[in-house]
Parts: sequence; structure tokens; C-alpha cells
Amino acid sequence: MKMTAFAIKTFGFSTFIARSAMLLLPVLLLCVPLFAQKAASGLGSGKKAPTGAASKERREREFKLRAARTPAAIKRAQQGDTIVLPMEFKGISPSLLDLSRQNLPPVSKENGKVEDRNEEPLFEEPEPVRKKPLTLPETFVQTEILSAFAPIAGTSFEGPGLGLPGFSVLAAPPDSTMAVGPNHIVAWVNSQYAVFNKSGTVLLGPINGNALFTGVGGECETTNRGDPILQYDRLANRWILSQFAFAAPGTSAPYFQCIAVSTTGNPTGTYARYTVSFSAVSPSGFNDYGKLGLWNDAYYTSYNMFGGSPAGGFTGVALCASDRTKMLAADPTATTLCAPISTYAAGGSFLPADLDGNSPPSDTTRGGVFMRLRTGTPRSLRFLRLKPNFTAGTVTLTNGFGGAAGTFIELPITTTLACNDAAGNCVAQPGTANTLDTLGDRLMYRLAYRNRGGVDSLVVTHSEDPDGAGIRSAALRWYEIRNPLGNPGAAATAPFIYQSGRYDPGATGDRWMGSVAMDKSGNILAGYSMANAATSVKPSIAVAGRSQCDALNTLQAESIARLGTGSQTGTLKRWGDYSTMQVDPADDTTFWYITQYLATDGIFNWRTRIVSYRFPTTNAIANGDFNSAANWSNGVPSTTVGGTVPAGRTLTISAPTTVCNLDVSSGGSVVMNADLTVTGALTLGTQINTGANTLGLACQATVSGASASNFVLGNVRKDYCATGGFTYPTGTANGYSPVNANITLGSFPSSLTVKANQGNRTGMAASNSLQRFWTLTESGDLTTNLVFNYLDPTDIAGTESSYLLYRFTGAVSTAVAPFTLNAAANTVSANGITAFSDWTLGNLTPSAAGVSVSGQVRSADGRGLRNATVVITDEGGNLRSVLTSSFGYYRFEGLTAGQSYVCLVRSKRYQFAAQTITLNEDVAGLDFTAEP
Repeated sequence: MKMTAFAIKTFGFSTFIARSAMLLLPVLLLCVPLFAQKAASGLGSGKKAPTGAASKERREREFKLRAARTPAAIKRAQQGDTIVLPMEFKGISPSLLDLSRQNLPPVSKENGKVEDRNEEPLFEEPEPVRKKPLTLPETFVQTEILSAFAPIAGTSFEGPGLGLPGFSVLAAPPDSTMAVGPNHIVAWVNSQYAVFNKSGTVLLGPINGNALFTGVGGECETTNRGDPILQYDRLANRWILSQFAFAAPGTSAPYFQCIAVSTTGNPTGTYARYTVSFSAVSPSGFNDYGKLGLWNDAYYTSYNMFGGSPAGGFTGVALCASDRTKMLAADPTATTLCAPISTYAAGGSFLPADLDGNSPPSDTTRGGVFMRLRTGTPRSLRFLRLKPNFTAGTVTLTNGFGGAAGTFIELPITTTLACNDAAGNCVAQPGTANTLDTLGDRLMYRLAYRNRGGVDSLVVTHSEDPDGAGIRSAALRWYEIRNPLGNPGAAATAPFIYQSGRYDPGATGDRWMGSVAMDKSGNILAGYSMANAATSVKPSIAVAGRSQCDALNTLQAESIARLGTGSQTGTLKRWGDYSTMQVDPADDTTFWYITQYLATDGIFNWRTRIVSYRFPTTNAIANGDFNSAANWSNGVPSTTVGGTVPAGRTLTISAPTTVCNLDVSSGGSVVMNADLTVTGALTLGTQINTGANTLGLACQATVSGASASNFVLGNVRKDYCATGGFTYPTGTANGYSPVNANITLGSFPSSLTVKANQGNRTGMAASNSLQRFWTLTESGDLTTNLVFNYLDPTDIAGTESSYLLYRFTGAVSTAVAPFTLNAAANTVSANGITAFSDWTLGNLTPSAAGVSVSGQVRSADGRGLRNATVVITDEGGNLRSVLTSSFGYYRFEGLTAGQSYVCLVRSKRYQFAAQTITLNEDVAGLDFTAEP
């Protein structure tokens, strides 16, 4: 008996069209007027989509016609007028728990997920994949496992699916998604959800997705189409649940996004309900594959748009923002704004950045981030900033830093898409010829953002082809992007790919449909589907991660979270569509993951599994030595295991120690009788006093939690293995005074140690200088830009505007020029620094006479020489030096009248004759010209 594929998804065909359009069209049409275009194939009439060669031929003809109308190239997207979508407030629901107990009328077959078990599929099957050789080199391919799997497995239980009592599988794929709160987990698939506690006990459900919209009327109440997405808003302690709704496949309108926001932190309680109509996009637009990202100022969503009907042609992408503040208040005037743009570059399926952790974004002024994978060549990650103005009813979509409408930030990558850019149905399974869809043309949910005390990261994943024309189809590609909110026009803050890799252990098997996140320490965990037809491994749930202390670009060994014991048979290609990795807000260290698997061979018999993991850490349980196992709950912290010092505990470093992560909680303390080095993440919840010792931070180490209350007193050493910036969390007893170092050049590895000192530096006028100085010590060879932060008014004596920047080597002072004093921000900065010792601001101790010497240092052809060192020596052998300005000028002040001085110029490239002068008054014009 032949088994047919049916009801692949209500929007299965449309998603396929989207992928095909992205790959075959050089144009991605995003402007709102185009949202409404119907497919040339006429599928908006409600007819079943034809199958076979004729339909493929028609699709190709349509794509070619569109391509022929497309300008050859354009460098940026074109943004039109903002669209304010009709958004209706539908009141507060009864509690979800009460709704689950009501005998709600069942959703009729025609109003649920569309399927027909007795006919050919409503939606076309993708065409076969033709593998071709790889043509793009990879920057980092990991086939060898460098370290064992470190995360500790926690809870594992059945999510919504065939394995959950009361759940009926009515559609495929499940669209597995999940949100995690302090005490609950809500998991939603097509087309029901359930609420669990963290032990896996079902507290509510499974219940139809549309039950929450009981009483609102219209399609949100009467249909249950699915495509769910949900979040826990940890900044507000609320839950957001959403799915789309429409009358019937093949019809032109209406189309809605149904959104519910909980009124409390209880996911089984009441919800404020809203419906957003996309039918206002004249005459209609179908909002498919919605993705939701939480941000401080809005709920950001992205949609793939189809014209006229779910079966209509792909017309672009809608990027939207909903008024989070008003929705949290159940305000009926809340609005949703969308950006109509058109862009001429292959690729679509944007993801909105999604906030993890308790810290808000480091930049809260430029709106949310949307990113996509550019599937054309050259490959890249492209992202934009969408800034809503809910008062004015407008949005701007730019690079966020002064670019014109539609400008973007681009990070070049090298990757070959899964299945070599074809339809994506290529993952082989044991025991069947049926292959599975990778969705390898897009980034996979979520685009997870985290701010770790100023260290900003985005992590995301997609599938790529590991062997070109070979038999394998998909490997996991992952990225960590640093400074994602930074100004691309400034080297110190520009976004960049900090690490990335293709994860392909053993160069065997296929890995696809991933999701990735980062915990508070910078550890990363990815979950994904894994199969290996050659070794008879059926589609399974796997995880792989990396400690913050692992080598860059690498993941640890793979772990099978749930071994699949069934292959998906028949002709059903769709698998998963997306999965979800979340981080538990209760501890910010536990990862939770949900995705699909099968227990037996078959079709429409999928299950989901919810699993949790955390990277190992050990907590202090007694006061005492850092190296004593008796003082720690799970053994001594090490270079692979982090340690947490909780409130009320004091740990002592008695011998030089290296640890991976160190979290010193508020109320905890560390006593350093020896050096301590942190190779991963240092979290400061209090002050650390190093005494005469040094707190070291390895090349990959990061610091979070530094503030006016939480900083380091003493020596802080940072190792550098590449150029880049770092903020030293230094201070003294009277306050926090960090130093920002941006390494621009160096011989790596090198290190720079910084210590803040309280009081006036010897040699400076106490009544007219900064009451603070910094001691900098270099090991290696570094060139850096420096910014010193000081306290106002605590550190200021005399006239701040008269301060100069000085560097001391012993008793020898060097005036550093040029420098920038920002009295409003209480900072002083200098660039291109290569010499390190004591640094401070102010005026030198005045001499009795206080005469001066000035002049210019020139090359043989008369050009002023910048950064030449001029040295003056008095009769007692005391030296002072100064650097020349941009045009070669120098000046010494406060010299003693009546003395003789020797002046000379030190330069690596030029020779100068020394000059001797007796000073009785100010001398100007003491110039030096290089010897020919």
C-alpha cells in the first residue's frame, strides 16, 4: 500500500516556495505593496496545488519572470512608509486553568491543521537534490573531538506529542517550541500546548492552542492553525503565547497573528489578548513562520509573507514591533508597526534577537536587531536595527548608526548550505529511502543575545553541507558574534564574529535543525537532530557544547539526549521546522531543549522530548582554602570546573591557582595570599582585594558585574592573544576607577597589568593634580589606546581644566600628547601608547624659578616629527622627557633658572646632535633638525 504525504503543514508548500524563491531569485521583495501579490500559479483560488513536473515547470517560469523584472544589483534595502497593522484588544481571558477544565467545543477538521489522509498532498513536494562539489572554503571545520562532554544531564521528560497522554498528532512537523520561567515550562507544538513543572509533571493540558482565545470571536477563536511561538519575559515576569489564524487554505483573507500576554507570572492564569490583522496589507497577506524576540522596548517579530493565500507566492518578509509596555499593561491602545522594505539579495527568514539574562541590552536606544543568512554568494550574516516610535506610529530600519533606510551590517562568512543550496530534503535515514528536510537555507531559532557586564554576544546556528558531492548532507554551523550592538564604523566597537565552527565529529552522520544559547558564564550549548544512516542511527536528539574555557571555535564531544528508535517513512519530508534552546531564568545556568524524535518507524507519529543540562560548577560550603576539596560541594574548582563563592563564605587563595569560571556572590569574599588566574568568566558580586598578588585574566576571560560597588583593589593582569578591547575593573578604597584598553597592535601572547592607586603621585603638585594614579606593567609588546576613568569630586584638586597627562618612569616624567580630557565624563584618553609605567593627570611640582624650554623637532627636509622623545637632563643628572606633538613641537616647564641642561632627541629613524643650554629665562625656538 502506497503511503501518501498529507498535511505536511498548513503552510508547508508556502515555506517550500519561500526557500525556492530565496535560492532562485536574485531579488527578495519585501515592500508592503508586494505582500499582497498572488502567485502566478493561481493557487490563491483555493485549488489544490498540482504536483509533478508541470508544477515545477510553472514555478520555475514564475521565478524567471520575476527575476527578469529585477534590477541587477542594489547595495541596500529600500524602505517605504511604516505600516500600522490593525491590532485589536480582546480583553482579559479567564484563567488558562479554568479554560482547560471547560468542555470547549472541538475544533472542526477544516479549522485545524489541514490534512487529507486519503488523497495526494495539498502542497507540492520539493524537487530532488543534486549534490555538487564544495566551492567555498571553511574557516574552521571540527571533525576531531578535543574534550569530553562536560555538561551534567538533568531532567528529561516527554513533551507534547504521541508520548504525552491526551495528545493526538494531527499534523507534521510539530514546530517544537518552549518557554521556561522560574517554576514552569510551557511547551507548544502543532497544535496544542501543555504546562509542566521542572520535574516534568503536567500541570495543565494538553490543550488546543486556540483555547486561550475563547470568547474573542473570529479566526483566533474558531481556528487552530498552529505555527506556535512563545516566550517568557524575564524582565517583566510574564508569558507571551502566539500563533497565526486564517479562515481556510486557498482563500485570500483574513490572516491574523493571535497574541496573549499573561497578567501575572503564573502561566496557568489570565492573559491579555490581542489580534493583529495582516489583511490590511491590501488585499491580503499571509504571515507565515513567525518568530518572536524579547527586547527592552518592544516585542519584535519576523514573518515570511505570502500573497493572497497560504498557497500564494512568496512576496517577502515583514519585520515588526509590538508595543511591549502597553501590552504588559493590557492597554487597548497597543499597536504593532511593520517595516516595508525591498531588498535585492538572496536570502530571507529573518530572526529577531532575543534577550537572555537579567541585564538589559548594552544599547537600549536603537531598537531591536534582525538577522538573516545571506544565501547568495558571497555568503554573509546580515543584520539591521528596527527602531519603533509607537507615539508617532513609525519605524526606522537602518544599520542603527546613521545609515540610510534599509542599510545593514554585514559579516562575511564561508559556508555551503545544507544540500548544496537545493531544496533541502536530503538527510538519509536507516531503513527507508525517505529523506528529511534540513531548512538549511536559513538561520535557526533562536538568535540569542546576552549582555555579560559589557561583553555582548549573539549566538545562532544553521545547517551546512559537510562533503559537497558526497553522500552526507548536513553539519551544524554555529557562531558567536561579539559587539552586535556596536558601531560598525568604529574599530573598537564594530561587530565581529568572535568564534565559529562547523561541528562535524568523526566526519560522519548528519546534524540539522539546531538551536543554541549561552549561559551567564559564557558557556554555550547547542541542541539539534542527528541521524547516521551508515551506522543505523535513526533521527535522535543530540547536544554539544563548549565551556567558556575551551579552545575557541570548538565544541566538546556530542551527547545523545534521546536515542530515536524510528525513521520517518512514506513521503513526508518535513522534520521539526524549528526547535528551541532556552536558559533557565531561575539560575541562568541550566539549559532546556525541546525537539522532535520518533519511537517507531512511521508517519504522523512524532514525539517531542524536553531535556536539561548545565555545565559543572561547585559551590563553597565552608570557609577555608580554595584548594581544599572539603570546602566545596562538588570538588575543587579547576581549569575545567568553575566555582561559586556564596554569601557568607570566605575562600582563601593559599597557592598560585588557575580556575575556569569564578562567581563571587554578593556577601561572599576571596582572600588572595597568592596569585589567582581566571581563564573563563569572572563574575563580581563584591570587591576582591589582591593584596600584593595579582588577579590574572586569560586571553578568553571576561568580567561581568563590575560596578561602583563591585571591583578589584590591587593588580589586575589581562592576557592578550589578539587585538581587541578590555575594561580593567580596578579601583581603590575611595572608589571605582576602571581603565579601558583597546589593543591595536602587538606580539601575541602579551599581557598588561593595571593597578589603581589612591593619592597624589610623587612629582605632581598636590594642590593642582588628580588624587589618583595608575600603575601599568607590560609583558611582551603591545600598542594600545587607553581611557582612564576618575572620580569627581573625590579625585580632583585645583583646576581640572589645567590638567596635563603625564607618564612617570621612576622620577622621570613625560608629558603625553596628544590626549583628550573629558571633564564631563571624568575620563582622559590617549592613543597609540607603547610605553607603560605610572600614569596620572595634573601639573608637575613647581620649581623655584619655573622657566621653560620649547621648540620643534624636524626631519632633514624640514617636516615636523610626531611622537619623538625629547629628553632634558639637569646638573644633578635628573631626567625629564616629553613626546612631540603631531607637528613636532615640544615644551618643558618648571625648570630651574641658573642651571645648565643637556637636551637631546631619541629617535629610531633619525640622528640628532645634543644641545647644551644655560637657563636664565624662558627659551623658545630650541629646535632640532635631523642629520642628513
